[in-house]
Amino acid sequence: MESNQPIDDTLPPWARNSAMLIGQEAHDLGLELNSPDPIYSTFSVFPTRTPSDSAYDFRDHYTVPSFHVPPAYTVNNVPEMASRMPAFSDETLFCIFYQMPRDIMQELAASQLNQRDWRWHKVLRKWLQKDTREANAGAAPSLIDHTNGAPIGQDPIRLNDRSERGIYIFFEEKDWRRERREFTLDYDSLYAVPLVAPAGAYHAGGRAGNLSIMNGGPVGGPSAEQNAMTSPS
Repeated sequence: MESNQPIDDTLPPWARNSAMLIGQEAHDLGLELNSPDPIYSTFSVFPTRTPSDSAYDFRDHYTVPSFHVPPAYTVNNVPEMASRMPAFSDETLFCIFYQMPRDIMQELAASQLNQRDWRWHKVLRKWLQKDTREANAGAAPSLIDHTNGAPIGQDPIRLNDRSERGIYIFFEEKDWRRERREFTLDYDSLYAVPLVAPAGAYHAGGRAGNLSIMNGGPVGGPSAEQNAMTSPS
C-alpha cells in the first residue's frame, strides 16, 4: 500500500478522495511490519466488542484461527473417476464434459456419451440423440417437447446422401435439460467417434491428446456410427 502519491487531476472529485485509489500508509494500520513472522494471521476485519480508539489496530480484531480438517472427514478409498465412467448418469457425464475442457476426463465422458448414442454437433456445439422411446423415457420429466406432440420413435426422412430430417433430442447445457425438436441433420456436422485408449492409459488430471471435441473435428463423410443413427431401431 502506497501513500503520498500524486493524484491524477483528471479523476472526478469523489475518486480523488477515495482511500482505495489514493492508498493508505501501512504504518498507520498498526501492523507489525518488522515482525519476522507472517502478519496476515494477526489482521482481521472482524472487530471486538470493546475496541480501542484506533480504527486500524489489529489487536482490536478477532483473528481467524487456523482450521484443520479432522481425519474422519478425509476419504482416501474413492476410486478414480476414469474407472467409474460407465456407472455415471448422462447428466453426470455432461457435467464432466463441460466442466473439464481439454482434459482426459472430458475425452472419456465424450466416449461414454457416444456409447449411449449421443452425438456431438460441431456447428451447434451441442449433444443430440436420436428420438427413441428409450431416450424419451430416460429424459423424463425434464424433457421439453417442441414438436407439438409428434409421435415418438419415427425414423428420420433421408433428404440426400449427406443429410436427413427428423426428431432429435438435444441437451441444452445452459438450461441443463433435454429438448425434443425437429431438425435437419447434416452428417458432416457430426463429430467422429472419439478413440478409446487401452485400459489404464488415462488418469485423473491428465490432458487430452488428439481429441479436441470442443473445437470441432475432422470433416468427412458419414461414418458407420453416424449412419447407425439413422438406421431403424
